[in-house]
Amino acid sequence: MKYLRQRRGLEENDTEWDDKINDYNSNKAFKEVLEWQGLLGGWDRQIKGYVQDIYGINLDEVNTNKQTK
Repeated sequence: MKYLRQRRGLEENDTEWDDKINDYNSNKAFKEVLEWQGLLGGWDRQIKGYVQDIYGINLDEVNTNKQTK
């Protein structure tokens, strides 16, 4: 959450945008954090691919399962 706040120019404890940020699905939050850290141009998909290849975990499936519980 603190990275998503900072990405919007807020202090890490500023809750002004929390309602909007909490509406993000995991994919959007992951992409936003990576972009905030300078990883632009599809790195979210690339990193998810690494996790799938190395650990056998499909983060998109984990995201879907989490949202349906």
